[in-house]
Amino acid sequence: MLLRLLTVATTIAIALCGAWLMWSEYIRFARLSWWYSSTAVLLAAAPNPDYDLTSLPWQKVRPRQFDVRDGELLLTTSGEPYEYQAYANIKVNGANTAGIRFDADVASGGITIGILQAGEWIAINSSNGTGRFADLNSALLGFRRSLTVMIANRNPQGESRVRIKSLRLYLRK
Repeated sequence: MLLRLLTVATTIAIALCGAWLMWSEYIRFARLSWWYSSTAVLLAAAPNPDYDLTSLPWQKVRPRQFDVRDGELLLTTSGEPYEYQAYANIKVNGANTAGIRFDADVASGGITIGILQAGEWIAINSSNGTGRFADLNSALLGFRRSLTVMIANRNPQGESRVRIKSLRLYLRK
């Protein structure tokens, strides 16, 4: 009787472990599928963004120049390498995904544009040098009620100069 009970318990434990293993692999593929779909939506010129370059509530850290005019942002960073330059805190209002799409021209140095939540990067794109820097990214949001759009210097030698022609933030439930 004890041996039979032990056999049944072992069988149930193995079945539960197998189900957990299959579920964890399913979740990984589901997230990959979600990311691909989110990126495809952004590439397909998604409807109006929730925020754009001019409607984001920017706060400056220490840039030498930060001018938003004619729908563009002219930014000259401080001389500190990898330092945050400007950010915008946004309430997500129940959204569970965020997407960011931008187009910039890096005149010198390098720049990082991305999204943080709870102080951690959840979507990040960094330029590899001067020239056109256009990209998009999306991320699943945690249970926090806000996120931060961040622009940071990515020049180990110091100052960077960039003209951001557009930056759009999409929040989806």
